[in-house]
Amino acid sequence: MNIKNKGFDLAGILIIITVIGGVVFYYQERTLEGINDDNISNTINKAGETKDLVEENNEIFSENLDEINTKEIYFAGISNVIFEVCDTLENHKESSWYENFKSQIEKLDRYSEADAERLYEMNKNHVSSPQEMIDVAGKHRVEDVRQVCYSKEGYLLAITQGEYGGSGFKFIRYNIESDIIDFAKREDLDGGKDTAWYKSHIGHGYDEKDVYKWFSPPYKFSTIEENNIELVGGSVDAGCSSESWFNYSLEKNYITIKRTCSSCQEETPTCTEYYVEL
Repeated sequence: MNIKNKGFDLAGILIIITVIGGVVFYYQERTLEGINDDNISNTINKAGETKDLVEENNEIFSENLDEINTKEIYFAGISNVIFEVCDTLENHKESSWYENFKSQIEKLDRYSEADAERLYEMNKNHVSSPQEMIDVAGKHRVEDVRQVCYSKEGYLLAITQGEYGGSGFKFIRYNIESDIIDFAKREDLDGGKDTAWYKSHIGHGYDEKDVYKWFSPPYKFSTIEENNIELVGGSVDAGCSSESWFNYSLEKNYITIKRTCSSCQEETPTCTEYYVEL
């Protein structure tokens, strides 16, 4: 009796294992049927597209990084440079670097993309796009550069004076030996929403493009102290005037606004002080 029971138990176990195996095999077959050739092909294609996208973005990133690194290499030592002379470009016409610098200036669009976007909002009835604003304005002339600061180490700083409202202003640094030109970053365009300049306009209710961009950007050099240069800008309109003071950091290649004063007729000027971290 015991032997029979043991045999029965063994046979029962084998039967159960066989049934379970059949069920598992059945569901595996059903699952594999769902993963047909089209699904597999789509999965492979998506993986390939993702790979291509990653490679493309990496290539773009590398190109941009190379360009940034290249520019920084040409200006790596500028923060330790002493600029002995700041005067008009007219006084340097006989300098060996003048013609190359003139050529670089005359290649530059008068309006930057930021200039064009702002002006387009004000002239939509007359132009079709910001790019048309750039095309119509044309290129800079060397006469647009009023002042330069020269260093015997082979660097030049220059300002292209903007028109009324600030469009066309550029702060330029130039490597004479390498004939490389570069532009300073600006607190109003590049500083973001944490700057004192931006926060001073919150709640005024004006359109950002009309308010936050400097209306009177720098037009001349003022004083040089170590690696910081003070700049001055201003404008006059219908009996009212404004004057602003800025700091340019040689190390950061960045312009911040320090102070603005404005008045009309003979009234006492009203001034705003901005916190500047150099």
